[in-house]
Amino acid sequence: MQKSIWSATSEVVKYAAIRPEHPPAIVESVLGFLKQKYIGPLSMAVDVGCGSGMSTRNLFGKFDDILGVDLSSAMIEQAKQNFSKSQPNAVFRVAKAETLPVEANSAQMVLVGRAIHYFDQKSFFKEVNRILVPGGVVAYYSVHFPTVLLPEEEEKGRELNNIFWEYLDSRLEPYWPVNAFDGVKTGSRNRRDYYVDGIKAPFDETEIEESISYDREVTLTELARELDTYGGAVNHREVKGDKAADDMMSEFITRSKNVLDTVSSEFKVTTRNSFYIVMKRKKL
Repeated sequence: MQKSIWSATSEVVKYAAIRPEHPPAIVESVLGFLKQKYIGPLSMAVDVGCGSGMSTRNLFGKFDDILGVDLSSAMIEQAKQNFSKSQPNAVFRVAKAETLPVEANSAQMVLVGRAIHYFDQKSFFKEVNRILVPGGVVAYYSVHFPTVLLPEEEEKGRELNNIFWEYLDSRLEPYWPVNAFDGVKTGSRNRRDYYVDGIKAPFDETEIEESISYDREVTLTELARELDTYGGAVNHREVKGDKAADDMMSEFITRSKNVLDTVSSEFKVTTRNSFYIVMKRKKL
């Protein structure tokens, strides 16, 4: 039985509060690819693995109807709280990516943000082929884990970035999620190549977009909270317990403050978030 690692309400709240935004340029790019050959109405988009709706919001106003689905009931409840009143044409439902509650040949776009590495992709793409109209597109994307920058003090910025990546590469390495269907572990550095080269979709026409990036300012506390939402950290917390997980985050903040010669956990740094999108078209 499939289970979302985002089943705990506490993890969902942390995720929704601190994860980087999904830039609107992602959906704009996918729409551009769709309209290269599809000229019909934009009646339906489906956001699979929609989580709390962070990715779904970029579809608002662009399609007549929008469906967001996620395996986690806690995520769906958060998405409903966020958007159901303000976006009456957006519906959020608990559903598997492999059994989508959508009629055949009814959707122009299927969007998957930072989630396809959890799916049974063979079954998922069968569903995508079933629900997409001819010429419709599926787009799946993710983001490189951030580069931490301190523009005014580049050497300290490099030291801090190295500490951050030490946790990603070493401390969390045993805990990164493994796809239950293909056995691939999506760790700290292999996700882009897995998305671009490892995931096999049954559609030939492809476009890859890697130019979307943005910087955001975060405090050390916020950076630690973001680190604590990554799949490897969520699994680490489940295996080792809250105390070990909280201690690791406190240690990260302490080490970061030492590098930056500050006593404040609210010291601000910059993170650079760079996205990659794989777009595929169903034949006309």
